[in-house]
Amino acid sequence: MVENKSGVFVEYDPASAVAKLSSISSLEPTERLTYVKHLTMILKELGEDGVKLLKKLFEDVMKDRDDLKQALLKQVPDLIVYL
Repeated sequence: MVENKSGVFVEYDPASAVAKLSSISSLEPTERLTYVKHLTMILKELGEDGVKLLKKLFEDVMKDRDDLKQALLKQVPDLIVYL
């Protein structure tokens, strides 16, 4: 678990992280943004379980606020390298 500048704790425990990413649209706005900003690091910890969540995660985020979309798009180059 890592605390972000916004005071949000990012769960790196696999079960907790999968639960958070699976239900990202139901998280508080600050928490959603924090998880998206740390997405590549979280996916590296989760491995294949995290990769399976990507399609739904992208779909959920693309329906959300613009700042979330921008944060996700900034992660794309790192995600490509990771994948």
